[in-house]
Amino acid sequence: MTVWGIAVLVLQFNAADFDDNVVCLGPQVASVLEALIALPELSKAAWYAASVDASGSPEVRAAFRSYEPREPRPIGDMATFVSLVRRAVQFLDGVFFAVPVGQAPDVTAKLLTSDGPIERLVANSIVEVCAADTSLIWISTDISSIIDRLPVRFGSKMQSAANE
Repeated sequence: MTVWGIAVLVLQFNAADFDDNVVCLGPQVASVLEALIALPELSKAAWYAASVDASGSPEVRAAFRSYEPREPRPIGDMATFVSLVRRAVQFLDGVFFAVPVGQAPDVTAKLLTSDGPIERLVANSIVEVCAADTSLIWISTDISSIIDRLPVRFGSKMQSAANE
C-alpha cells in the first residue's frame, strides 16, 4: 500500500497464525503488542489507543472505557496496558499505535474496514495495530525492520498491498 508516496507495509494475522479457531482474543493482541514494544524502534515511543471495543469482565470493560472513543487517548504505562489487554476476552475493534515522543498524533483517516485502513489512520505513526472486526489483527508501518522481525515470532506471512 502506498500512502502519500510512502510504501506502507502491512502484516496480517488470522486465527491460524495463533494456532486457534478465532482471532482478536486478548492474549493474542497482547502478544502482538509485547513483541512490538520490545523492538528498539519502539522502545521510547509514545503509545495511544482508540476505538477500543473489548469484551471481558466488568472490570476489564470499565478499564477500557476511556479508550472507546475514536479520539486517541495516551497509554501511560505499556506494561500495565498489555496486562489489561491480556485479560480481555475478545476485541471487536481497537486501534493501538505509537508516535515519536513529543509528537501529538496526526489523525488523518476516518474509515476502517475489516481488511485494514483505507489509508493510514495516523499520519505520523511509527506503527499501527488494529484488532479488526474479530477477523484479523493487522500491523502497518513504513519501517521494514519492524515487519521483518514479527513473522519469525508468529509464523505469519507478510501480506502487503502495493498500490504504486
